[in-house]
Amino acid sequence: MASNSPFLSSGKSNRLLALVFFVFNYILALFKHPGMNPLKIMGQDSLGYYQFLPALFIKGDLKHLPWATVLENGNHLSLFHIGVAILEAPFFLVAHLSSIAFGLEADGHSVLYLHALFIAASFYLALGLYFSYKLLKSQFKPSLALTTVVLIYLGSNLVFYSAKDVGMSHVYSFFLFASFIYCTPGFLANPNWKNSSIISLLLTLIILIKPNNGILLFYVLLYDVRNLQGLWTRFRFFQSNMLKIAWMILLAATTIFPQLLYWKTVTGDWIVYSYGFKDEGFNWLAPELWNVLFSHQNGWLLYSPLMVFALIGLFWGAVKRVSNFGLTGLILLLAWYIFASWWNWWFGAAYGHRAFVEYSALLMLPFAFFLERIQEKHLSKWFYTISGILVFINIRMMSVYHPPWDGPDWTWSSFLELLQKVVYIGTPL
Repeated sequence: MASNSPFLSSGKSNRLLALVFFVFNYILALFKHPGMNPLKIMGQDSLGYYQFLPALFIKGDLKHLPWATVLENGNHLSLFHIGVAILEAPFFLVAHLSSIAFGLEADGHSVLYLHALFIAASFYLALGLYFSYKLLKSQFKPSLALTTVVLIYLGSNLVFYSAKDVGMSHVYSFFLFASFIYCTPGFLANPNWKNSSIISLLLTLIILIKPNNGILLFYVLLYDVRNLQGLWTRFRFFQSNMLKIAWMILLAATTIFPQLLYWKTVTGDWIVYSYGFKDEGFNWLAPELWNVLFSHQNGWLLYSPLMVFALIGLFWGAVKRVSNFGLTGLILLLAWYIFASWWNWWFGAAYGHRAFVEYSALLMLPFAFFLERIQEKHLSKWFYTISGILVFINIRMMSVYHPPWDGPDWTWSSFLELLQKVVYIGTPL
């Protein structure tokens, strides 16, 4: 299953592929935002993630953010954490300094800042796909690895949150997931200072964006653990590297400290559950498990049916006892339960169930495994025909998306009426 093509296996070709993804996604983002309207690009939740940057570097005031909950003390508490802003910061600063240098409006929302967001989203998408491709190529043929990353990118809502809703957190989390998954084997094989630092920073940023995504910690704890003996061996591994573990914890605490300082400055408390101020929480005893997957209100597999193949591959591989497919299944089940228990289980006016976007990084290997089995059974022609249709529908639906596709007015009839128009080329939408 390993690579057999000198060109495709070279580091140069990997970087070239990443560049192609970057350029393609950036151009697609420009095409999807012809008017460069900052209200559409930096609206609502996107503003919630982004607002820390202009508040800190332009206004110098983090106590009165525009997209936040007003507290009794008069301060404004953001529901969102600072992880996305940290990853956006280098691109924001280049746009800000360029705006000042060229005498443009340096307000955090003018045209250079919008381009910076497009570039940031495209950059992190390209890096995420780059690491996914490298991981896949270590276990499958390069052509199959490339097919996997292209289909998951174009056939799921990953493309929407990379090229259209660029300010949301999901493309940033996808990059972190893909990087973490790629780096985990190297850390476990050689827990030196560099690898330990990388794993710590990646996981900390994952949590700083969405704390519930911290369940990815199980990936490094249980990777390649097959039985109780393996679990004991993993415990001894951490026990024998306590100095490195202490460093990882210290590095994580340092990275998280700005978030804690923000909470302390705004609320007076070091630890804050920001959603609690809006009485938003989890219904652990009544999860909407079916609806999260199949409801017309953003059901994940209804809007990204291509991912069914990844789930089939995951189940197939787990039955065949393929390494770490059971672990991937465990993490995905936990994520499914958490999302289904959230009071707003459909996650608002989204394109499909957006909370699963970053988990597509975990499903790259199962998707490739499924594709390899299909090729062995000489069913590739049927698979590519179905995949091509699903990619076409996904891109076409993404092109016509106008929120909200949720709420009482968005019914099964609404969804089916839209789908009927989407599948016929030339039909007015």
